[in-house]
Parts: sequence; C-alpha cells; structure tokens
Amino acid sequence: FRANPQGAADPDEINERIMNSINASGEAYLSHTKLNGKFTLRLSVGSIRVEERHIRKVWEQLNELL
Repeated sequence: FRANPQGAADPDEINERIMNSINASGEAYLSHTKLNGKFTLRLSVGSIRVEERHIRKVWEQLNELL
C-alpha cells in the first residue's frame, strides 16, 4: 500500500517516514518495495499469533501519521 496525501510534494518521503516511525515504535514492523519506481509499504500479517487488535493498532498508527 502507499500513502499519497493530496498536495504532497514527495509521497516517497512521506511513506518512508511513516515506515520508519512505525518501526521505531516497536509495536509493528513495515517493510517496503518499489513498484513502478514508487516507494510502497508492506505489512505482513502471516503469523498465527496476529490478532485483529494488532491490525487495528497499525491502522491507528497509520492514520495518526497522515
């Protein structure tokens, strides 16, 4: 996924900042890739220990950072 706020001068920088902030919190871990040359965020939810509350927490963090 990729955040692309209206009027953002550099969406790649915004997405990298979001990733670094969430990773620094220690509550979740985002990785990234480049799709068509654009910085794109990745969240893996493949662990059997991941619960809905964990996904909701990441969603809240993402919304706070936008």
